[in-house]
Amino acid sequence: MAVLMKLEHVVIKSGRKTFRRRIPQDLRKVIPKTFFQAAMSRQAEGVALVREHAALMDAFQRLVSDTRSGSLERTPEQYVEEALTSLGDPMPPRR
Repeated sequence: MAVLMKLEHVVIKSGRKTFRRRIPQDLRKVIPKTFFQAAMSRQAEGVALVREHAALMDAFQRLVSDTRSGSLERTPEQYVEEALTSLGDPMPPRR
């Protein structure tokens, strides 16, 4: 028996999975981007992909809460890198 699930905010662009989430309108004056996005380093389905998705969701939530509280000191890309390094397991090289 196979279990099939769709991960929110994961789209396929040029054949690769990408985490993509819209920056709230009220934060765009501070973060001059429309989307928070990162290429998923784990392209195969499975537990590792779900863990990476959860880490990126947490990074997005931290970005939003830090920005709203006025304590934003990092770029969105630094939030992504922190999330991916927090997974602690070897990742394929990012392209």
